[in-house]
Amino acid sequence: MPTSDSVLEARFTVTKFREGYEQAAVAGFLARAGAALAAWENTSAAPALTADEVLALRFATVKFDNGFDQDEVDDLLARVAAALREYEATAAARATARASVAEPVEAPPADLVHSSLLADKTFTTTRFRTGYSIVGVDGFLAAARELIATYETTGEPSVPAPFASADVVNVRFTPTSWRRGYEQNEVGELLTGIIATLAYYERVAAAR
Repeated sequence: MPTSDSVLEARFTVTKFREGYEQAAVAGFLARAGAALAAWENTSAAPALTADEVLALRFATVKFDNGFDQDEVDDLLARVAAALREYEATAAARATARASVAEPVEAPPADLVHSSLLADKTFTTTRFRTGYSIVGVDGFLAAARELIATYETTGEPSVPAPFASADVVNVRFTPTSWRRGYEQNEVGELLTGIIATLAYYERVAAAR
């Protein structure tokens, strides 16, 4: 695939007394094509030259003045057009992927749990009354935070996913009575939000 540098440094056989392409016109094209390829290479931004425009180009010809070999120039035109087409297709695929993540098939639930919430979540601690194991709850929340963060950034679950929303319904933490634990009602309320959040992301991913 041609690069911006290789296009700008392209050299062609010079013709005289046989038909060739006008040198100034070809030089102008090389400058535009080099700039277009450089734009893709450096910023992935669509340049002011497309593959279709390259394929539609027609150069003036000369016969008794110095020109450039037509076959050599045409070959470069075809390769530049193919390179631009590849960049354009990649950019279109990325735009489609971004749109599918940014525009969910349904509105998120009001109690959607963000991964940042799980990172900072604290609970009332209990002692001398029943609570949930701090180690067990913290371990589960770390896994849930990673899974939800993956959904937030990619729209898909992590692979392999540690669990699904249906699994969270059956989560049971070890109860504590004579040592510190987390308030059960607070943990249960957060679990309900996590279930709703994962179920939402699962439906959106399945609809794509």
